Amino acid sequence: MLTIKYYGVEGTGRTITDAKKDAGSTIETALSGDYTPTLIAHGEWCAIVARSPLSGWGYRLIETGKQGRQDLYLSGSVEHDKRVALSHVARHLAQLSGTYAGLERYLDRADMGQLDSYFAWQSRYAVAKAEGKTDDECRAFADAR
Repeated sequence: MLTIKYYGVEGTGRTITDAKKDAGSTIETALSGDYTPTLIAHGEWCAIVARSPLSGWGYRLIETGKQGRQDLYLSGSVEHDKRVALSHVARHLAQLSGTYAGLERYLDRADMGQLDSYFAWQSRYAVAKAEGKTDDECRAFADAR
């Protein structure tokens, strides 16, 4: 297998021609499709969902009450599908805020079921913590249902 850089993009193939075609396919993908970013505000958080030409869709969380500079580089999920990236960020925002109310359009039933389980576990953990239990004891209590 041969790997080359073609117009700054890596390509792999059995021959130089194949490696150039592979790099060309990556360039074509990077230049096509939607690049419109999306902003989702939820609770005390905002998320910017954006596309990077070579790595795909990702998001950056911003704490709205935080003062000072916050870099807007992409973090979190990197997906090749915007819908999947929006679903990832919606789950993340729900976990941070304790609710998915208002985010349902980005989530399917399985996502909401997993979040309901997550919130219930967090509540059980908080009860144990308030009783003065150790972290291990809190986790065991929350896991026991």
